[in-house]
This record gives sequence, structure tokens and C-alpha cells, in this order.
Amino acid sequence: MQECTFFIDSKVENFAKAFAKSLQETQQLISEEVSRVVGDDPNEVERLRQVYKALINKAGKANKIKAEFFACLEKEQNKLISNGISTKEIQLSRLMYVSGYAAYYFSEGKLDEAFNYLALSNKYLGLYENYIAWCNRWDIPYTKQKQENFKRDTLLKLIFGMASNGYDCNHNNIKECALMISNKINRHNIQIDSRLIEKFIREAYVKKTTWQEDRINKGDVNTMDRDIMLKIVLGMAIDKYGYDLKSEFNEATGEKYSISIRIKSHIDVNNNTVRNCLNAAKKVEL
Repeated sequence: MQECTFFIDSKVENFAKAFAKSLQETQQLISEEVSRVVGDDPNEVERLRQVYKALINKAGKANKIKAEFFACLEKEQNKLISNGISTKEIQLSRLMYVSGYAAYYFSEGKLDEAFNYLALSNKYLGLYENYIAWCNRWDIPYTKQKQENFKRDTLLKLIFGMASNGYDCNHNNIKECALMISNKINRHNIQIDSRLIEKFIREAYVKKTTWQEDRINKGDVNTMDRDIMLKIVLGMAIDKYGYDLKSEFNEATGEKYSISIRIKSHIDVNNNTVRNCLNAAKKVEL
């Protein structure tokens, strides 16, 4: 991947046209690299786009002083890395963020700001190239560890069973139940919009009949939905089933009072599956 260098030629009469061409070339390079990293799944592309935006928002809300802002930005970035987001993904998300501002200011006719963001985009392209070359030179992995390969049905069954058993959820009170779950798990510092919880519970109810006929778990799940569903499961496990994040021994995953046994009247989920999901959820949330 080659860096697209922008320069001003005094003989160029149509500056806007030349700028647009340079911006388009830069964004094309970024787009191609994004496709190589996360593929063409629009959900994955959008997840990647939001990574750096979220970092900026968190750092901006916490600190107005420049030095403190960048210290907070680095702290939040380290949190993401510890949760499995790779440095490569963070740098790509930064490229998407900065080049997006270049395009925005250009569309608004603010060429000075657009030029500055385009120059910054090209600077970050160079840094990205250097980072990849450095990793390749020293054989350092720059991709995040492979995630546990949960099927969508597996996570939906857990949400369905725990909501039904722990919160008396049924087909007639899904919206109210989702709001209650959202409020309850928020007390344990797990913030999930009730509308997302409602969406997954309704999806589970639609599939309930299918599960009775075919017990094989099916369906791929994108990273964004996977992480949200795991957080919901973790939140309910803590709130209703006494799951202790720091303990190596939990009744919630034990033999006698496990989540698996307590939700069995609603849905059948293997205890090892519950344990694996909660372990994966801790990596996402902590």
C-alpha cells in the first residue's frame, strides 16, 4: 500500500478538482485496507469506524486540557487492546475518522480545514505502513486473537433462558422485561440499551419453535452483536445468578445451582457452554 502524497501546484487552475482527486485516492487506499482486515461485512466496517470515534469522545468528555486529553486517549486505547481490539484496527479506525473529516470539510467548502485533515490522513497512512512493516520484520502478530466461535443460536438461547427464568420474561412482556434487565445490569456497570436487549429476546422467541425441532445451534454472529449478547449474558449472570467475576469457583457455573440447570425448564444449554460464554464475556467487558 503506497502513501498518497498531496501537493499544491500553482499552475493547477481547478484547485477543488485536484484536491478531490487526491482525497479520493487516499480514501480508496484506506477502503482497500479496511476490506483486507475486516472483509466486506457492513456491520464489521461500521464497528471499525466507531472504534476511534468512541476513543475521541471518551477522552474529550474526560479532559479539556490537551496534555490530559492525550493521556486519557492513550489510557482508553490500552483498554481496547486489553479487550482484544488490535492496534492495527485502532490505526485503521483513526484513518477512517480523520479522512472522513477531510471529506466533510471539503463538502462544506472549508478548504483550509480539509487540507489539514487530508495531510493528517496521509501522515497516518505512513505511520500505518511503518507499523505493519515493523510487525512483519520482527514477526510480531498484529491481529487480535481469534474469538471463541459461538453460534448465534447459542447466545440467543442463553439470553432467552436467563431472561425467562431470572426475570419472568414471556411473549407478552418482552419490552418491559428488556427495560428491567437493562436497568438491573446497569447497576453492575454493564450498560446495554434496552432496545438491543428487546431485539435479541424477540429474535429468540421467533426461533423458539425451530429450536424444539432442531437442537443444533446455527447462525454466524458478527463481532458487534456477539460482544453485546455476551455482555447481556454476563450482566444477568451477575445480577440474578450470583456470578462473581473474580472468583474461580462459581455456583452459577457449578454442578448443583448452575445457570444451565436453572434455565433447563425453558431451554437446554450445556454447562460448559455457559462457562465458556461467561469467560468470553469477561474478556469483552473487563
